[in-house]
Parts: sequence; structure tokens; C-alpha cells
Amino acid sequence: MPSAMAFLCLAVTEGRIVLSEDVRAQLARTETVELAQRECPYRFDIAAALRAAVGELPR
Repeated sequence: MPSAMAFLCLAVTEGRIVLSEDVRAQLARTETVELAQRECPYRFDIAAALRAAVGELPR
């Protein structure tokens, strides 16, 4: 799931997917990402990175 969320965010950033309210709502759903990050061997805060990226998207 984290890789899918990262891909969605990248696709929006690159203009391949339109940033609709539905897409923004999906990007705001970080619960699954937070669960998966517990298993990340690198201890990278995936959810925080996603929130930061989404925060930089245009309104």
C-alpha cells in the first residue's frame, strides 16, 4: 500500500493524474501506510513523507 500511495502522489505531481477531491481524500488516508511502515527495515517515516508531499500539492 505505501508504494501505491507514493505512486499516486508522484503521478499527481507529474500531472499524469488530476488532483480531484477524491484523489486528495485518498492521499489523506495514511492509516494503512502507518501500519506498513512498522515493518520497514529502514525505519523511514513513510506516512510523514506522504503528508509532506501532499501538503505541497496545489489546492
